[in-house]
Amino acid sequence: MEKLDNLTKLFDEDTFYYKLDIEIKRAMRYKDDLSVLMIKPIFSSHETYTMNLYSALRILGDIVKDTVRAVDIPCRLRGEIAVIFPNTPLNNIGVVLNRVKDKFLKAIQSLNEDLGIRGMAYKMLGFGSDFSSLEGFKRKLEDLEWDTISFEELSTEGESKGSSEEIK
Repeated sequence: MEKLDNLTKLFDEDTFYYKLDIEIKRAMRYKDDLSVLMIKPIFSSHETYTMNLYSALRILGDIVKDTVRAVDIPCRLRGEIAVIFPNTPLNNIGVVLNRVKDKFLKAIQSLNEDLGIRGMAYKMLGFGSDFSSLEGFKRKLEDLEWDTISFEELSTEGESKGSSEEIK
């Protein structure tokens, strides 16, 4: 059942939902924590989005793959990257998000071309007793609003002014 996305070499969307269902059942059975992080690049215009989405997802996918633990499950879902974090409380996901944000910012700054990436959006959800199925968890995940991190506030050294602030 496990299939890889050709672009990012992460698990594909079908595998994401298959593994999420398995992890939800495991979390319910053992009363373990389970968290999901979704990340997508934000572009300056629709034109740059259309032209550069695949490049941005490839970069973001490589960074996520190198940042998460071996037990975590990184996947590509259309225009975003999602990670399933088994046995991980939601409050620990901010550390991973900060690492990904810093690495992604450095990666796009080091490119010889401007991809039009102006930030990234994310949403995080932890599995709790209010979910009893994959469908309920999927609905909640889809209903969550995206939070954004802007890369516009760059200093002359190329570091994000807000990078010292941790996302909670």
